[in-house]
Order: sequence, then structure tokens, then C-alpha cells
Amino acid sequence: MPVFDATLKSLVESHPADWVRLLGADATHVEVIDADLSAVSAQADCVILVHGPQPWLLHLEFQSGPSPDLDRRVLRYSVGLHHRFGLPVRSAVIALRRQALLRENRAAIRYSLPGARHRGTRLDFCYEILRLWELPAGELLSGGLGVLPLAPLARVGRRDLPDLIEAMEHRVSAEAAPGEEADLWTAAYILMGLRYPPAVAELLQKRVATMRESSTYQVILQEGLEKGREEGREEGREEGRSEALSAAIAAQQRALLTLGERRFGSPSPAQRQRVESIRSVEQLEHVTERLLDVNTWDELLQSA
Repeated sequence: MPVFDATLKSLVESHPADWVRLLGADATHVEVIDADLSAVSAQADCVILVHGPQPWLLHLEFQSGPSPDLDRRVLRYSVGLHHRFGLPVRSAVIALRRQALLRENRAAIRYSLPGARHRGTRLDFCYEILRLWELPAGELLSGGLGVLPLAPLARVGRRDLPDLIEAMEHRVSAEAAPGEEADLWTAAYILMGLRYPPAVAELLQKRVATMRESSTYQVILQEGLEKGREEGREEGREEGRSEALSAAIAAQQRALLTLGERRFGSPSPAQRQRVESIRSVEQLEHVTERLLDVNTWDELLQSA
């Protein structure tokens, strides 16, 4: 889910030490490093270099949906990072909701070849899984600001959610740097869509009134727009100008539907059809930019 990926990566890049401490490690001097592993055609979610007498890498993978090959994918990233940087790698999967894990996700890969001739051929790889729904919300509430937006996804009852958000507000108001408050509430609002229906997420409505000022939201919006343009350019190189325009329109429609679902909930078949009937990239961009000015799909599409 690219919307959640962009949100979480922004939190890690802004507050890397908070994520190292969340895993129970010392975070005196840390930095986010480039996680591109082109040699294995893969990109890890986030990688943090932890400095010290013996430097090491913290590799974070955020999991919101099921992945049967999760164990092998984490192993591939871990080996790729160790090969590239020559440092020990600690891999951790942050499972954002129960649906993110399958029975076959063992957090380990172990095997050895039988027989004396293959005695030296074996693999024993383990990684960590942090199940957010099992983590007490108070642990995130008392952690760094970089992990604070995850608190509503932790172990908290619906009745306690308003009190949790109020406690979050006290910390953000007291500790957030100028311009950072909007980013933190935007992240919390977007991530709540993983667990709560839109009506519950509206508890944050007043706090995300400045979402348009949030760099996190702008990154998500821009990624959607750029994806549409890039897909259009790619299609244009292969199929021609008409196909390029169609691809750009389709990608912009997907971006609008994705962001709108986080804001208002799933559109009805009629509303989805209305979005798909808009055949102008400029008009789609205009509608997307109005997401924060209205409260329902119907209001959003009135001027479409």
C-alpha cells in the first residue's frame, strides 16, 4: 500500500532514533541510509545505520497485507544489505494489523543438506516481528514522536481511543518542532485507516485541518500525480500519444480513489463510476486537490 509506505518512511526519515529505541536498542548516533539494493532488484523499506564501537544496520519492513514470501524477502534484503555495507544486519518486520501475517510467516528460514558430504551447507536466519496490535498503546505514547502516530494501531480499546488521542495531542503540542505538527497528525490520520472506519478516524478531523500544509500529505499526493504522468510517458514511448493519455488518466483515477478512500471510506459503485468517467488529467488533479475541502464523496464529485 503506497500511501502507508510513504507515511511510515517519512516518520522514519524524520525520527530514525525513535525507531531504533522502539526495538529496544541504543540510539545515540543514527542515520537513515539509502536502501536501494539494485543488485538483487529489490528495495528494503527503511534502513538505519546505528553508529558505535561496532556499527550495525537496522532493517525495517512495514507489513500491512499478507505476503506468503515474507520470510524469503526479508532474508534477501538482509543478505543484500550485508553484502553491500559489510555490517551486521538486524531485520524487523513491523506488522501494522493482524491481516499482515500468515501462518506460513515463521520469522525464520532454516535448512541444511543431509549427509556428511554436505555437513557445511546450512542456513539459519531469523528476524523479528513486532505485532503492533499486541503492543500496549502506552509504550508508543511514551516513545519518541516518530512512533507516536502508531499508537492508535496498538493495543487500545475503542472506548479509550479519545483519551489516547487527547494524550497524543498534549505531546505533539508540547514537543513538535515548528511545522512538524501537521506531519504527525497527517500520519496518524492516514494510518488509522488500517484499523478504523472513517467515522472513527474523524476523531482526528480538527487536528488534520492543516493537512494541506503537511509535507507527508504532499509527498503522497505528488507520488500519485507523478505515477500517472510517468505511466503516461512510458505508455507513450511504446504505444503512442493516445495510449499515453489514457494511461495517465487511469493512473490519476487510481490516485484519486486511493486518497479518497483514506478520507471518506470506500466509494459506492456509482461514485467509483463517476471518477472513472472523468477523462481529463487536469480535471482529475483539480478534484484530487479538493479532497481536504469537503467531507464526503458526493461533495467531492459535485463539481467534477
